Amino acid sequence: MTEAETGTGLRLAAAVHPATGARVSIFARWEYAVEHVRDHVLSRPESEAWRLVAPVLEGLFAFEDDDRRWELVRAAQSDAGASLQPVYDEYAGAIGAAAGDARTLGWHVSDRRTTVAIGTSGVLTLFEPYIRSAFLPGQGDPGRVEAAKGVAPTSAQMPRHRPMLPGGAAARRSEPAPNEPAPIDRERAWSHAAKLYYRVFKPAVQHVRSRYHRASDMRGRIQRCDYALLKDVLPRRSRLGFDRWCELRRTCGHDE
Repeated sequence: MTEAETGTGLRLAAAVHPATGARVSIFARWEYAVEHVRDHVLSRPESEAWRLVAPVLEGLFAFEDDDRRWELVRAAQSDAGASLQPVYDEYAGAIGAAAGDARTLGWHVSDRRTTVAIGTSGVLTLFEPYIRSAFLPGQGDPGRVEAAKGVAPTSAQMPRHRPMLPGGAAARRSEPAPNEPAPIDRERAWSHAAKLYYRVFKPAVQHVRSRYHRASDMRGRIQRCDYALLKDVLPRRSRLGFDRWCELRRTCGHDE
């Protein structure tokens, strides 16, 4: 019997399936939950966006402390994920909120057993039917994501993490276009809502719009990207400016 099964390991949470309304597990096993926390919440550059989606993470580990990231991941492999419980809980909370947004706004699509959904925070979730993956599109390092394929969920490595460069490194940003109704003109003065929109949500939607559900790679093999299906349910660009996004956030019960 594993530690998770005896109740001493990571306790998995649940979220509402946006298409069916059923409560489903956020990952099938603790190993996959730890893998996703490791590869998304704890790995830079995506982790810089997660600190805006779930600000409580700031108090759980220092984003500038790479040693602490490694320590958490290594400990999780020996205690069935229990050491990552507080971080997982914040991650799961953001996933649940995004699934709720998707259900409220209709931002979800099902194709056979797979449902893909996105929330107003930019969190994209894949259900099959439990939650198989949840991440922030457009935030990862493409080269490291490709190199990480095949790394076991139980590995204590951090294959997607990009170490902090000397002098620090900021999260990738999506600057407001000249005609967008941005409420500020200097990034340092942006509200939390503006940072979440321009740095996280907008890049996520742009990334989704750039994908194709089925495409051929250089060798002619078919590559499937389920989250490209969201293009059919997301509003037009002209209907997703900052002010409209703020209205949608309020509709979904988020207070900025």
